[in-house]
Amino acid sequence: LGQEEGLGFGGSVLMIRPTMTPREFAPIAERSIYETGAIVDRVQSWPIRERIDPLLRPWKLGATVFTLGGLLALLVAALGLYSVMSYPVAQRTREMGVRIALGARAQTIVSMIVRQGVVLAALGVAGGIIVAILAGSRLQALLFNTSPRDVTIIGGAALVLITSAAAASFWPALRAGRTDPMRALKTD
Repeated sequence: LGQEEGLGFGGSVLMIRPTMTPREFAPIAERSIYETGAIVDRVQSWPIRERIDPLLRPWKLGATVFTLGGLLALLVAALGLYSVMSYPVAQRTREMGVRIALGARAQTIVSMIVRQGVVLAALGVAGGIIVAILAGSRLQALLFNTSPRDVTIIGGAALVLITSAAAASFWPALRAGRTDPMRALKTD
């Protein structure tokens, strides 16, 4: 039992967690309160969710917007890395043709190019971690129950970024691994 803020004339609140639905329980609760003989002017019952949901709605919207922004940033980063990896791989078509002609397996070429993409991304992630640690104290106000230096979150973000980098560099690498040596050697 507690005092309800904002009722105007004051009032008491009784919170009950029933085993049935709120619609089924409301008439029973109201009848029971009147039957106690207490001096009660008015009884209102509602699910607590109806009171809390409007308070949580802006936070949920903000979290959704930040999540969508993060996913969009991840997509842009993956597309950027794909572009950064595609151009040099296209420029090295002749080299890939020579490697394949000399007996290199497609799997070796694919792993070499993916490794280069992952190393490039790892350098970027390392720089990002340094910036995140340095700027962490300024971002503290935007975080909810999370430290700006939380190893699990930083490690998880780094893992997601490096995995997306590996996936983004896989397609140019696969194309390079399928290079026809005869066509590659004939091009300028």
